[in-house]
Amino acid sequence: MKGEPAVPLKFQHQLAAHCESGVTSCLLGAAGLPVSEALVFGIGSGLFFVHLPMDKLFGGPTTSFRSVPGTIFKKACKRLGVRYEMRTYRSEDKGMADLAALVEKGVLVGLQSSVYWLEYLPRRFRFPFNLHNVVAYGRAGPETWKLSDPVLDEPVECSDVSLRRARFAKGAFPPKGRLYHVVEAPQPAPELLRRAVLLGARETSHHMSSIPFSIFGWRAIHLLAKRMERWPRRFKDPKDALVQLATIVRMQEEIGTGGAGFRYLGAAFLQEAGQLLGQSEWQLWSEQLTGIGDRWREFAARSARIIKSGEAKAADFKEVAEIVRECGTRERDLFAGMFEVVRKLPVPELSQPTKAA
Repeated sequence: MKGEPAVPLKFQHQLAAHCESGVTSCLLGAAGLPVSEALVFGIGSGLFFVHLPMDKLFGGPTTSFRSVPGTIFKKACKRLGVRYEMRTYRSEDKGMADLAALVEKGVLVGLQSSVYWLEYLPRRFRFPFNLHNVVAYGRAGPETWKLSDPVLDEPVECSDVSLRRARFAKGAFPPKGRLYHVVEAPQPAPELLRRAVLLGARETSHHMSSIPFSIFGWRAIHLLAKRMERWPRRFKDPKDALVQLATIVRMQEEIGTGGAGFRYLGAAFLQEAGQLLGQSEWQLWSEQLTGIGDRWREFAARSARIIKSGEAKAADFKEVAEIVRECGTRERDLFAGMFEVVRKLPVPELSQPTKAA
């Protein structure tokens, strides 16, 4: 293994709104750098929007309310000056052996896994989704692992067979045994957090407001609204149009979002950032994003009624599409204004290395 892993100062299971930001907050806190989940999410530029103009890609949904999985941990560590290690494996045996070696040293290890194979989850919650993150923090026996799953109230135990299957599941976005852990974390300092917050907010506001491609940011939200209006005509079978609508709602409200497509989590970041920086604009942005999140929630509620009706009426799809379009316009205005402010604020330099040698 590269570098000398950081032995955690303490471990405490914590319930989170989203698995990756929750695991990252847990790993940083245990290494001596306590950062809330909301700050981790914002520093790691987790809030985003992508809509690809096809119905499915590799068998999965083509709409995402967040940045690429894995980047929250990487960017948060980089911007906070945290040295880390992240590995994937071709050999299952090697991947499990390395995990065991780290855990035996007392290191907290983040794992990417498939929800379908995690035996401790209720059967109704297990489906083929390969982007779930958990923390391995110990062994309960030679064939049993102690895990901290951020979507559950308490730590759990998982058999070696189940965890192996979850870590090396096939399908879209296979985990390939991915594990990650903190190697070294700097001492907590207000200036360090302020720097990281500004970098995270700058990237998020720029990407949401200024990328000139229709599949990213606020333009992608408008693209989704436009395509949504066409679904009742595009699909001969009404069930297909309803499945498309249900997929959007599922990505918004169920796939680890903390609700409203991460917009509430983003608003919590802006509120904490404003308190840290002592700038009133951030509180206003937080309130605006909360309002946008409420509107996304209204879209989900109305869409659920349409799906339950079993009918794909053009008027109903047009109504919910208008809500989506409004959200896109409001997010454009919010993030464009934020970027104009944040990009002018000075960001201190950070000299520490950010990744294990």
